Amino acid sequence: MEKNIYANVMVMTIFIALFTLININVDWVKDSSGMGTMAKTICFNLGTVGSIALLISFAQSMFSDGKIHWLLAGIGTVCFVAAMFVFKCV
Repeated sequence: MEKNIYANVMVMTIFIALFTLININVDWVKDSSGMGTMAKTICFNLGTVGSIALLISFAQSMFSDGKIHWLLAGIGTVCFVAAMFVFKCV
Protein backbone atom coordinates (compact mmCIF):
# COMPACT_ATOMS: atom_id res chain seq x y z
CA MET A 1 0.00 0.00 0.00
CA GLU A 2 2.71 2.49 1.00
CA LYS A 3 4.86 1.69 -2.04
CA ASN A 4 1.91 2.44 -4.34
CA ILE A 5 1.47 5.88 -2.80
CA TYR A 6 5.18 6.66 -3.21
CA ALA A 7 5.10 5.33 -6.78
CA ASN A 8 2.22 7.63 -7.67
CA VAL A 9 3.96 10.62 -6.12
CA MET A 10 7.18 9.85 -8.03
CA VAL A 11 5.32 9.50 -11.33
CA MET A 12 3.58 12.84 -10.75
CA THR A 13 6.93 14.43 -9.90
CA ILE A 14 8.45 13.17 -13.15
CA PHE A 15 5.55 14.55 -15.18
CA ILE A 16 5.81 17.90 -13.40
CA ALA A 17 9.54 18.01 -14.16
CA LEU A 18 8.94 17.28 -17.84
CA PHE A 19 6.20 19.92 -18.03
CA THR A 20 8.54 22.43 -16.39
CA LEU A 21 11.26 21.64 -18.92
CA ILE A 22 8.89 22.21 -21.83
CA ASN A 23 7.37 25.35 -20.33
CA ILE A 24 10.73 26.99 -19.57
CA ASN A 25 12.04 26.16 -23.05
CA VAL A 26 9.02 27.72 -24.74
CA ASP A 27 9.44 30.89 -22.68
CA TRP A 28 13.17 31.07 -23.44
CA VAL A 29 12.62 30.54 -27.15
CA LYS A 30 10.17 33.44 -27.19
CA ASP A 31 12.67 35.72 -25.42
CA SER A 32 15.90 34.36 -26.89
CA SER A 33 18.53 36.53 -28.44
CA GLY A 34 22.17 35.67 -28.86
CA MET A 35 24.41 32.71 -28.16
CA GLY A 36 24.50 33.19 -24.38
CA THR A 37 20.83 32.35 -24.17
CA MET A 38 21.37 29.19 -26.19
CA ALA A 39 24.17 28.06 -23.88
CA LYS A 40 22.03 28.76 -20.81
CA THR A 41 19.17 26.79 -22.37
CA ILE A 42 21.46 23.83 -23.10
CA CYS A 43 22.90 23.98 -19.58
CA PHE A 44 19.42 24.11 -18.02
CA ASN A 45 18.13 21.27 -20.21
CA LEU A 46 21.09 19.04 -19.44
CA GLY A 47 20.68 19.68 -15.73
CA THR A 48 16.96 18.99 -15.85
CA VAL A 49 17.30 15.83 -17.94
CA GLY A 50 20.05 14.65 -15.60
CA SER A 51 17.81 15.29 -12.60
CA ILE A 52 14.92 13.40 -14.17
CA ALA A 53 17.16 10.45 -15.12
CA LEU A 54 18.57 10.22 -11.59
CA LEU A 55 15.10 10.57 -10.10
CA ILE A 56 13.77 7.74 -12.25
CA SER A 57 16.75 5.49 -11.48
CA PHE A 58 16.39 6.04 -7.73
CA ALA A 59 12.62 5.56 -7.93
CA GLN A 60 13.13 2.26 -9.72
CA SER A 61 15.57 1.16 -7.03
CA MET A 62 13.03 1.96 -4.31
CA PHE A 63 10.12 0.18 -5.95
CA SER A 64 11.83 -2.81 -7.51
CA ASP A 65 14.33 -5.14 -5.93
CA GLY A 66 16.52 -2.39 -4.49
CA LYS A 67 19.12 -2.35 -7.28
CA ILE A 68 20.04 0.96 -8.83
CA HIS A 69 19.40 1.23 -12.57
CA TRP A 70 22.97 2.10 -13.55
CA LEU A 71 22.21 3.11 -17.15
CA LEU A 72 19.85 5.87 -16.05
CA ALA A 73 22.15 6.91 -13.22
CA GLY A 74 25.02 7.09 -15.74
CA ILE A 75 22.94 9.17 -18.15
CA GLY A 76 22.04 11.54 -15.33
CA THR A 77 25.66 11.87 -14.27
CA VAL A 78 26.84 12.49 -17.83
CA CYS A 79 24.16 15.17 -18.26
CA PHE A 80 25.29 16.91 -15.07
CA VAL A 81 28.94 16.82 -16.13
CA ALA A 82 28.05 18.17 -19.58
CA ALA A 83 25.93 20.93 -18.00
CA MET A 84 28.87 21.96 -15.79
CA PHE A 85 31.17 21.95 -18.84
CA VAL A 86 28.77 24.14 -20.83
CA PHE A 87 28.36 26.46 -17.82
CA LYS A 88 32.14 26.80 -17.45
CA CYS A 89 32.61 27.58 -21.14
CA VAL A 90 30.07 30.41 -21.15
